[in-house]
Amino acid sequence: MNDDLIHVLYVDDEPDFLEMGKRILETHENFIVESSTSANEALKKLKGSVYEVIVSDYDMPDLDGISFLKQLKEEGNKIPFILLTGRGNEDIVIEALNAGAAYYIRKDKNVEGIFFELGHWIKDIINQKKILDELAYRKDQFYKIFNHINDAIHVHEVRDDYLPGTLIEVNDIACTMLGYTREEMLRLSPLEFSTEYHSIPLEEIGNRLKIMKSAIFETGHKKKDGTIIPVEINVHIYSFQEKEIALAVVRDISLRKHNEEVIRQMVLDQEIILDNIPAMVWYKDTNNNFIRVNRNGAQYLGKSIEEIEGKSTYELFPDLADKYYQDDLEVIKSRTPKTGIVEQMTLSNGEIRWVQTDKIPLLNGKGEVEKLIVFVIDIDENKKYEIALKTVNKKLNLLSSITRHDILNQIQVLFYYSDIISKQNNDNSLTNYIEKIRLSTNNIYRQLIFSRDYQDIGVKAPTWQNIHDLINKIIKSFKFEKLILNNEVEGILVYADPLLEKVFYNLTENTIKYGEKATKLSYYAQQTGESLVIIVEDDGVGVPDNLKNAIFNREYFKNTGFGLNLSREILTITDINIKETGTFYSGARFEIIVPKGGYRFSENKSDPT
Repeated sequence: MNDDLIHVLYVDDEPDFLEMGKRILETHENFIVESSTSANEALKKLKGSVYEVIVSDYDMPDLDGISFLKQLKEEGNKIPFILLTGRGNEDIVIEALNAGAAYYIRKDKNVEGIFFELGHWIKDIINQKKILDELAYRKDQFYKIFNHINDAIHVHEVRDDYLPGTLIEVNDIACTMLGYTREEMLRLSPLEFSTEYHSIPLEEIGNRLKIMKSAIFETGHKKKDGTIIPVEINVHIYSFQEKEIALAVVRDISLRKHNEEVIRQMVLDQEIILDNIPAMVWYKDTNNNFIRVNRNGAQYLGKSIEEIEGKSTYELFPDLADKYYQDDLEVIKSRTPKTGIVEQMTLSNGEIRWVQTDKIPLLNGKGEVEKLIVFVIDIDENKKYEIALKTVNKKLNLLSSITRHDILNQIQVLFYYSDIISKQNNDNSLTNYIEKIRLSTNNIYRQLIFSRDYQDIGVKAPTWQNIHDLINKIIKSFKFEKLILNNEVEGILVYADPLLEKVFYNLTENTIKYGEKATKLSYYAQQTGESLVIIVEDDGVGVPDNLKNAIFNREYFKNTGFGLNLSREILTITDINIKETGTFYSGARFEIIVPKGGYRFSENKSDPT
């Protein structure tokens, strides 16, 4: 179908006139005319075809033109209708227009002129219909948008003081929000359901609307059931038909207010926590400036919060600012916390105190360090006790070392003279006594050596130690003839006291001295659950079941008690356990049990199985 063609249904009971009209319209205009000689016949055609215009004669026998038009309107037909009439009675014209006719044309002798005029009016009516249809469509679309916007919309009159008058139009959301029908709302002014509270005084709102033609403010709206909801109103003044009206967008901010209250409470809770924790807490930017400080932090420095916030570290700690900033830069670069920093701090009164500092980076959405949070705890008394304790220990160790050195010298003298006496002794009755003196002197010597080793336990901080290298070092310190040593421990690091080497030395020495029939000594590791077990195992005589625990006591008699007791104490420093699990007469088996976190594997080395 050609969209430019206009389809016309022409009804007239005079066939000749009907034929002339059809020919003239189709010859001179872009019309397609379908003719009908009666209204009843036309009604049937309307059921099967589509027409843009209906042209009908008035004076027809079965059903006149006006009756035909009225029946069409009763059936809901909206096709434009033009009436042709040969009568000059104005009553007919008025009746036709009242019945819904779009236009009328009087018939006269100038037939061609009549149909030229008809063609003109048909085109004009079609154009008007297109405009009206477009307007109706746009109006329909506007109201769909108007009624589906998430916020309420109030269109209302403007009073002389520019405050709201009666509502002119509202959308569906406005009605739903307050629980009124549209008809009920259009009888009200927004001031009738607003609360007294306005974030801006009403007079000021009116002044802003008068001068700037817009205003944003908050108030409360009372629903029909009496409940109040907080709202934000964004209102603008417009000119419409030489009159000013207001369009207000009303947003329910109940959720926002709830969230603001939650945030306000969280901030308040945070302030309470920050101000009451015993630590000093500072927020710093990435340029060594203080953004925020808690109450304890300000009191500790002898300043008010206002005197600290916004200041540079160079203003507050001029002598230490560079060192502090180096720690900051380390955290900023790595984006990981730096904790346990023991350092000195100079207070505003000049006092220098020891503190422990933890610096934690706070990242933004891009993963960049935006600021630092610094926790500082005063450890001045503990640090001074620690220094004093180290000084006392140093003096005691020095005294013990001197005393032990002098006693060992005297023991050497005892060994020397006991040897002389033994060689010159001709009285067999004294031999037993001399031997007891030598045995006692030897025990004193061993106890002094043990006290020297025991004194060193825990003096130095634990370190990560390579077990394979440590065992190899011990193996090289012994000379073996019949004993085969297998070091199968590889790629394992253990966090232990620096005297860990002495543990493996004692276990190796025990096999050499007391293994009797031992021919092989093996070192290997196994993982059991989350623990690592390092095993030192030989094929000697082993340890009797009733002595498996006793051998770790200092009092154990077979010259091994000091060494194994010392070994257990060395391991206990870092929560490492040791036990003997061998089978008597099949060999000794010592298990050194390292807890989770106390061991790790070097690169390119899988877990032991």
